Parts: sequence; structure tokens; C-alpha cells
Amino acid sequence: MTCSHELGTSVGKPLLMILNAYAILSGFVVLLRGIAAVLVIGLAYHVLRNRRRAEFSPSERTESENRFYLLSLLSTWLLGLSLISWPLLYLLLQSYVPHWPGVMCIYGVTQIGAGSRGASRFLPDLIAALQCLKPATVFVSGVWWLLYRIQRSTQTGPLVGRILRVQLGFGVLALTDAVIEGVYLVIPKKEEFLSTGCCTSGVSDLSGRSTAWLATLSDGLGPTWLSVVFYLVNLGLVLGLWYFRGCCRRRENTPGMSLVLLGAVLAAPVTAAYLIEIAAPAVLRLPYHHCLYDLIPRAPDMVFAIVLFVMGTCCVGWASAVRWLADFPETKNRARPEQDWLLSACVSCYVGAIVMTFLEVYLV
Repeated sequence: MTCSHELGTSVGKPLLMILNAYAILSGFVVLLRGIAAVLVIGLAYHVLRNRRRAEFSPSERTESENRFYLLSLLSTWLLGLSLISWPLLYLLLQSYVPHWPGVMCIYGVTQIGAGSRGASRFLPDLIAALQCLKPATVFVSGVWWLLYRIQRSTQTGPLVGRILRVQLGFGVLALTDAVIEGVYLVIPKKEEFLSTGCCTSGVSDLSGRSTAWLATLSDGLGPTWLSVVFYLVNLGLVLGLWYFRGCCRRRENTPGMSLVLLGAVLAAPVTAAYLIEIAAPAVLRLPYHHCLYDLIPRAPDMVFAIVLFVMGTCCVGWASAVRWLADFPETKNRARPEQDWLLSACVSCYVGAIVMTFLEVYLV
């Protein structure tokens, strides 16, 4: 989701922090997430350690259950904050665009500090880390939420240990994400003057693009074949999911979840290559402009299609987690409805994304 650019050598005075509405809101959300993540980590570790004891007195058991429910409330709070922080990051980056001459889209902001000296040289790496951590945090939080839904309908609580471990991992990811975002907000930013704006016509140079490997995949297949492969792979994945869901409804133990998950994982790079190399230039009406960031203000319908692709992939992962983590005799029957609606959501998300992408690229 990038476009080519060149950073000039002229550097203005450092800006200690760009203060606007989005920066202040992001800082506030970072603070809340940091507090919630620390509480989740500490409480999850405490409850998990106490569960290893062989015997509990009635009062200790009651106290442990109360702490588990408190931990669930804190995790719900952290889940909401994590969901809010993901789109808020891109709104923050969009609000930074006017602060540098020559920067015309979010990608230009993500490259501010590249090649410079001092703390600002870490800014691009911090943004790259945030763009990986936020979806990972949301995915792990979804695993926790689904296991907790299944756990609430049981009598003996067989999933408590696994839920606590997932919550611990969720807290660590959320805390890491909050710390990195906080560091990004407070690092002094230098004005980097771009000799070539990131959204000009000179975007066909592949060497400066962080997604050059996707361009290589596109060049290897060719535009026509990349489009064909994209639709064949995704339609095949939809048919596979639909068939697997039907088998799961007819039989309790249906093999093939690993293949479904593998198909979703393999479809992701093909989808990314198509969106960047074919869809973005077509929708933006700029044949040499390969930048998904520009779709945010100029083609929100296409952004929604991308969100559906991401949600479809996440639902496949969540369905796999439910199948493999809720495999106790007491939870299997309760996990099957959760798996069923997740697989149904996968099919709906992929079909909606494919249809919207086709309409945006070829008919609109």
C-alpha cells in the first residue's frame, strides 16, 4: 500500500509533538490502553498462578472466581479500546499530512524521518510495527472473547486455563502496541521536504516501495493473469468454506479445518497484490499509482471491501481457534454453533468483498 518517494536533505526545526485533536485523542486512548493492559497482565498472571495450587478453601475459590470476572471486564474494556485505536491510527496519520510540504497522503507521513539522524529515524519502523500489532491484538482479543462466550455456558469451567493464557498474551500485545504508539506520538518529528511528492505521477519506480515483492508477483503473473488468479483463488476459498460449513453441520468431527485455514492464508498475498497493483490504480483512475492509503479519503466503498477481506480472514482464524481450543467434551457441543456462525460470516465477508471489488474496478 505504498507509492514511491524521495526524501530531500533539507531538514527544518524539530517539532516536539504535533498537537491536534487526533493526537490528543490518540494520546488519551494510549494512556487508557496502557493502564488496562497492565491490569489485565497482572491479574491474569495472578489468577493463573493461583490456579496451579492443588487445593482451594471456599473463600479462596470465591475470591479467584471474582478476580476472573473482574479480569473479563477489564479485557472487554481493553478490547473496545483496541478496536477504537486501529482506525484512529489512520485518522491521526491523515491529520499529519498538511504538516510537511510535498506530502500528499498517509504513506508520505509514514516515511517522515527515514534517512534522518536522531530519534526521528525510528518513526517509519514504529509505524510499521503499529500496523502489524493492531490487527494481531484485535485477532487475539477476538479469540479470548469467543472462548469466554463458550466458557460462560459451562458448569466446570474447563476453558479457564486457556482463557487466562490468551488474556495474558492479549495484554502483552496491547501493552506493546500502546507503548510503541506513545513513543511515536512523543518522538520529536523533523520537517522532511520531499523532492518528489508521494502521490505524484512518478510512482512506477518499484525500488522504493515497501511492497515491491507484491509488484514482483504482479509482474511475474501479468495484470490479466493476476486478476484471473485473484478471482479464482477467492471464489475457490468461498466454495471451500461453504462446503466445509455444510459438512460440519452434518457431522460432528469433520476434518479439513487446517486446509481451510491454509487456503485463507495463501489467498491473503494474492489478494494484497491484486488490490495494490490492479484495484487501487483502477479505482483512483491513476494507472501508475499503487497506494491503498489514498482510497481512504477518495474511495470509501473500496476501503469497506478491504475491511471485508480482512474480516473474512480473521473469521477463518477465529473458527480454527474455537475448534482447536474448545475441544473438551463439555465444550464441543457449545463450540459448534460458534464455529458455524463464524464460517457463515467468512462466506458472507468474502462474497461481499469480491462483489464490491469487481463493481468498483470494472463497473463504477
